[in-house]
Amino acid sequence: ERQWESTNLARDKAGAARNDASLTLNPKTGAKLVLTDWQSCSSQGECDGERFLYLGVLGRSPYRAVEIQYEHDSPSLVLFDPSNGTGVTVHYGSEATSANPPDTLLLSAEDMNDATSLLVTRLGSDGPALELQCLGTRSESSSFGVAFKRWSADSSVEVVLIKAGQNLPVRFERGAEGAWTLRSRGDLKGQGFECRQRGAASAAPSAKP
Repeated sequence: ERQWESTNLARDKAGAARNDASLTLNPKTGAKLVLTDWQSCSSQGECDGERFLYLGVLGRSPYRAVEIQYEHDSPSLVLFDPSNGTGVTVHYGSEATSANPPDTLLLSAEDMNDATSLLVTRLGSDGPALELQCLGTRSESSSFGVAFKRWSADSSVEVVLIKAGQNLPVRFERGAEGAWTLRSRGDLKGQGFECRQRGAASAAPSAKP
């Protein structure tokens, strides 16, 4: 892995560098981000830790991607804005995570905790910003699962919500001014799944069939 990583670092000498167990990301402005591998083991031999692997530029965006490898969990990604040093961390691997074709919007989902969450983050030139947040309630008898389907357009993403053996297709569409619309034939709010727009246009997204 480190040999493969060295190729990625060689392509971005000004933006990232490794010194033994530490990976440093250097923005044009703002503070450096230093990520250091670590491992800690108990007296019973159970170990926990993190390893950081530099992946390079995220597709067509300027963001740099770093994979976090855990001892006992699926990996995460750190997406780092090299212009100002801001960033965002998202799970991927066992959970739905997908960027749109131009790599300007990132959908991520997580259904392992108390409430199922679905997030859409804008990867803008001014840093990452959470635009859409959806939460699905969890009870002792049922919960929401999320299956990514596709980006049908640069600003339109389709997923399938799964609850009690039922599949509920949902499409999220982003308008030119940044407002989100949720399209579904089911009564998502009545079943415990609600969305809210974040940022300057903070409000509940309009729902349409």
